[in-house]
Amino acid sequence: MASPAFEVDHAFPDDDRLYETLLQAQSDLGDGLLIIDGHRIVHANAAAARICGWSVEDLLALSSVFDLIPLDEQRRLAHRLDRAASLERIRNHCETTIVRRDGRRIDLELAIQNVRTRGGSRVIVVARDITERKQMERTLRSSEARYRLLFDSTVAGLCVSTIEGRLVQCNTAFARMLGFATADEALADPQADLDLASPDGGAILRALQTSGRVTSFEVPLRRRDGTTAWVLGNATLLDRFDEGPTLVETILIDVTERRVLQAQLHESQKMDAIGRLAGGVAHDFNNLLTAIQGYSELTLSDLGSHPLRLQIEEIRKAAQRAAALTRQLLAFSRRQEVAPVVLDLNTVVRAMHQMLRRLIGEDVELVSRLTEPLRRVKADQSQIEQVLMNLVVNARDALPGGGTITIETEHVRVGRPEARLFPELCEGPYVVLRVRDTGVGMTADVQAHVFEPFFTTKSPGRGTGLGLSTVYGIVQQSGGHIRVDTEPGRGSVFSIYLPPTPDLEPVRREHPAEEAPCRGTETVLVVEDEEEVRHFACRVLERQGYRVLEAPHAGAALRLAASHGGPIHLLLTDVVMPKMGGPVLADQLSRRYPSMRVLYMSGYGEDELRDHGFAIGTALFLPKPFLPETLARRVRDILDAEIARHGRPA
Repeated sequence: MASPAFEVDHAFPDDDRLYETLLQAQSDLGDGLLIIDGHRIVHANAAAARICGWSVEDLLALSSVFDLIPLDEQRRLAHRLDRAASLERIRNHCETTIVRRDGRRIDLELAIQNVRTRGGSRVIVVARDITERKQMERTLRSSEARYRLLFDSTVAGLCVSTIEGRLVQCNTAFARMLGFATADEALADPQADLDLASPDGGAILRALQTSGRVTSFEVPLRRRDGTTAWVLGNATLLDRFDEGPTLVETILIDVTERRVLQAQLHESQKMDAIGRLAGGVAHDFNNLLTAIQGYSELTLSDLGSHPLRLQIEEIRKAAQRAAALTRQLLAFSRRQEVAPVVLDLNTVVRAMHQMLRRLIGEDVELVSRLTEPLRRVKADQSQIEQVLMNLVVNARDALPGGGTITIETEHVRVGRPEARLFPELCEGPYVVLRVRDTGVGMTADVQAHVFEPFFTTKSPGRGTGLGLSTVYGIVQQSGGHIRVDTEPGRGSVFSIYLPPTPDLEPVRREHPAEEAPCRGTETVLVVEDEEEVRHFACRVLERQGYRVLEAPHAGAALRLAASHGGPIHLLLTDVVMPKMGGPVLADQLSRRYPSMRVLYMSGYGEDELRDHGFAIGTALFLPKPFLPETLARRVRDILDAEIARHGRPA
């Protein structure tokens, strides 16, 4: 507020005329003007009366100006008035509060000045109503306090930066995104910034400069430790009120974990898709291999010492290798039929030691460090053997110049910290099978892909890329978890965690001393939509003396059964066939032949069959590929069991 627009240091001939002129001039400006002699108001303009809510006459009738002033303000104002009255030349400004006649308190800005006239020393007070301004200031301060509280306490990262990314202001949440403990630390670090141009060559900045706002963009933040955090943000270009730099206000949410989960989900979906593909390929392979292996066995049994025997042997060996590859595909896709039994892993390791010793070569040392006694686990023995063989072969390939492979077993208990670090592991006891090598190790990038199917670091022709993915599938199917610890130049350690079983004794496989003959004369109906498999099965059974009825699908089988005059003792049928599957066909035929037994066969894995409503554990089942003697033995066993219950059929 400006000082009063006058200065008097001598007496005027007509004081009243001067006062009236001053009073009217200030009133025209909207400012109240009081002339005070001692503490009494001797003159007041209309604006002063209007501000105070009194008439001019009432103001002049007051015994003291302090009748307008609240008690808490009187001492401070009295000091200023007395000081002004005692000095010839003084100007000062202050703010005070008065009480209007209606009781409402208002805020005033005062300009106080001493003036000497013929009547003596007087004090002129110019008053301006600043109540509205003070209320706006209080509202602004409250708004700023609320904004600061929201800015500092929100979980979202907030920052103001130049358009080039240099931080001007940020909250604690944003500082922590960058790896700093406080906002002050982040602002003091010249390396801390928000580079909106880095992810896509400036598209965000161009859009921001065009429209003034960009929403739902994702950018990487370079953290203090050099790692990257991904954030989702909205940015707004701030209005410029001066010639300073262009500023951007940005709200950010850390979505690093979400991106990791999305990547894991994508990887899981990819693995599932590949698994389904592998399962379908394995099904077709199994049908082909049933015929290849089967006819190879039949041919070898007929050849004797024929010169072609060696060639047929090679065909059989190739088929066996293809069957092993198919089992790997099914194990990877976790669609392989499993027969879990209670196992002692130490026994499995000892039984395989000699074979593994021959497999890895003379320049690699094989060491076993087994914990005794070891708790047992429940798993498919052949699958565990395959896991051990694949891990040892993988370790051998990591030792081009020789080294040591160590197989270990031990008991471990996974605590809460480790379970948090590895979410696949639950807290509790585990039996660990570990394969350790002193080889070349793996980089972080290779380790990230090591269990992916068809991923291999070997040269073309030396690896299928299914070994470790097969191990992964088997371990998951067995209810376990596998982890790898590795570092370039320092070897690798593969650890398989399997939950222990409370069972005390393993299931022992018993083999009869003498095999009963597999021949028979009963009638068998063979239903299979794959021609090669159907012809092979019929050929095997006919060679064993059975009467065989052959049908390419369920409809033909029903018609054949309707025209057949005699009994049907056994139905050998594929599970999944066009239009009508094996279980539905068996249900319809059993109404005509109540004593008929059913043997199902399929090249699909357990999961696919379950999708078709078929549970392997509830029916007699023969997985493909199968050998001639396996088929003959299963058929004979089923029919003999029926004879034992009901007597020999007519």
